[in-house]
Amino acid sequence: MLPSTSSTCDFQHFLPGDGISNSSFRNLRSKSCIRDPGRSRLNRIITAEPVQFLLHRTLAELADQYLEFGRDARKAAATRTWLVTAFVGAARKRHDFATARLLAIRPAALAAPAVPTVPTPSLEDFAAEHDPDGFYTEKELLDLFTAQHASDSADAGATLRRQQRNARLRARQMAALDALARLLVEDPQPEHHVLGWFDTAVALRLADVGIDTIGRLVETINAVGYRWYRSVPRLGEIGARRITAWLEHYGDVDGLRIATNARVHPSERTLPVPALTRAPATGIVPLEYFLIPADLDGSRGANRNPLKNNSGAHNDLQAIDFWLADYENPHTRDKYRAEAERLLLWAIFAKRKPLSSLDVNDARDYINHFLVDPQPAAMWVMERAMPRADPAWRPFRGPLSVKSRQDALAALKKCFGDLVAAQYLDHNAFTKIRVFLGTELDAAGNERRVAAKPRIQAERSLTKEAWAFAMRVLDALPDSASAARLRFVLAFAYSTGLRRAELCGAFTDDIVQRYAGAELGTIHLLRVVGKGAKERFVPLVPAVLDALGDYLVTRGFPRDPLACPLGTPLIPALLDNREIGRVRREAAASGADPDAAVAALTRRDRPVHPDRLYRAVKRFFATATEAAMREDSPHARAFSAASTHWLRHTFVSHALANGMSLESARNFAGHDSLDTTSIYATAELGRQYREAETFLSRASK
Repeated sequence: MLPSTSSTCDFQHFLPGDGISNSSFRNLRSKSCIRDPGRSRLNRIITAEPVQFLLHRTLAELADQYLEFGRDARKAAATRTWLVTAFVGAARKRHDFATARLLAIRPAALAAPAVPTVPTPSLEDFAAEHDPDGFYTEKELLDLFTAQHASDSADAGATLRRQQRNARLRARQMAALDALARLLVEDPQPEHHVLGWFDTAVALRLADVGIDTIGRLVETINAVGYRWYRSVPRLGEIGARRITAWLEHYGDVDGLRIATNARVHPSERTLPVPALTRAPATGIVPLEYFLIPADLDGSRGANRNPLKNNSGAHNDLQAIDFWLADYENPHTRDKYRAEAERLLLWAIFAKRKPLSSLDVNDARDYINHFLVDPQPAAMWVMERAMPRADPAWRPFRGPLSVKSRQDALAALKKCFGDLVAAQYLDHNAFTKIRVFLGTELDAAGNERRVAAKPRIQAERSLTKEAWAFAMRVLDALPDSASAARLRFVLAFAYSTGLRRAELCGAFTDDIVQRYAGAELGTIHLLRVVGKGAKERFVPLVPAVLDALGDYLVTRGFPRDPLACPLGTPLIPALLDNREIGRVRREAAASGADPDAAVAALTRRDRPVHPDRLYRAVKRFFATATEAAMREDSPHARAFSAASTHWLRHTFVSHALANGMSLESARNFAGHDSLDTTSIYATAELGRQYREAETFLSRASK
């Protein structure tokens, strides 16, 4: 560690976080440490400008440049006094007493004395001034001139000799300082405590927020970026820049490299943010740029099962890659990667433990505390969506909603479950975790926790009356390509219960024919690859085939989906107005029919993006909301919240209410179990109410 003497304080055995509080830690400082504010910063000053600190007289400017406490003349003077003592002591230890005496000479004593600047007059000028009347003889005048100016010449000679001597002494001092500095200097290391390098007050402010080592300081700076100082009380931007500038000198030391975005204020960047390259770092960065600390990589995780591990993964990053490899759907893979990424970074930077060492209490803390409001926000939250390669990227956009926390919990349960199945982990820490909304008081005044509702909420569906109202609004829309597509989307989603991604990924190529017995003959099925790459076949009844055929014809395709060109999506992306205008102008300029040109381009369909489909459905339900409000309809509230997923809920709820079996509804929806589908069986509360009323009225007779 740092050079030590018998009077140096040893903080290694009493670091914050080692079983004592920060307040107790503060009380462990000895009086000698308080009296010697410069002791802990010997290496910092040596590697900065030792000659300047010992020989320069403007200490305030030097302290402002090299020391984290800034322009504090008192502290700077105390630092120089201690530094002189340290160098003199080092010279004495080498038995170099001449150098010790040399360094003990105060800088003021070696200041260059002023040389007289008044020139000696000529004999003629002297005679004109002192003997204008010619009273003295030439010999008397010469004797008088010599008597007056001989002392001036002697003083000038003595001053010049003192200047030359002092210059030689300063040169010897500088040479001695350079030689001793090479013996005393030591680079900071990640495990060094901040008290060994910074002013006591600054170091304790850092330690109060958990930044108690140089390594953690670098991790925090790289993770948060330029404004990392905002999480440290009473540390401003100027002090933070001094610390960052000092750390830049040690970029070649393992673990002390400062990221580019942490060194430059966002307003001073000369390149657009997306153009900045992102180097691998140990900080809050995407997985593909993350350098995981060796002691936290999970190779020795407390929840590991190394003897039976058949995943081929030897650390937590490899385990995440192993888990994600099974998901070919990019949307699903990105979503799962984000959840695993967030948990891994939280485990390392918040809990200081590997992901494979997290226990049930950690899992509960993550889901029900951290995700509610990721703090510090500067470390975890980005103000707007940024590319993953951008230094301003962060894992979160803000606090997570209850639904988002439920989604995160479901993903992490699956992640840990799959890693347990592969015997990388010994147990699933998330199995028994539930998402809680908070606490409330019951009638007796007792506090109790309130759990969130199931992720699948059957009430997020439209009643039969609301659906009929929405269909009237749909029929009233003026004819257009977007209206035709919307009519098909709502009818098809209501008839099949497909997820949004499944709707967008459906092509005519996926429609197949199967023989279903003598009664039904040959039927049409839609092959769907859903969540978890699971394949299922959804029946397309005649009414659905008719709606699909009508829509294909409006797009210029054959009515029979089996006769359509390969790669024809069931739900296409529409041309925007700018593209249509461009095609029409080009056709008119070439003498072709603009309508035919647009129709030809339209037939070269590509599937609609899930986000665009979501927005189109939301716009329709906004129109339905306005219509319901004009008619003072009770359905306005449901319409204002409805989205593409409500169509799926509506299908299952209405199907079960009209006699479809749980098994059939499960197969349509692609649920893993009947337990999930059975949630919808309780959705028709009105029917339950009527049946209960009928039962009681009959039983009482």
